[in-house]
Amino acid sequence: MFIANSFDQQGAAMPVAPMALRQGVPAPPPPPQHNGVAYWFKVSAQPDGTVTVTNSRNGFTKTYRVLSRAN
Repeated sequence: MFIANSFDQQGAAMPVAPMALRQGVPAPPPPPQHNGVAYWFKVSAQPDGTVTVTNSRNGFTKTYRVLSRAN
């Protein structure tokens, strides 16, 4: 998982779910603490195929509509 925040100090990779520890292997260090503002994308889909994407960092919203096909 990667959170695209400009103020976080991102590691190379962060597991989404905990991995099982093997016998005789030391436990990994705890994950890094969040140290910045969190931003998110909101994606809303409608039954007709319309998709709206909102960026919380800058408030930009764009709606994508289904293109009609010529038969």
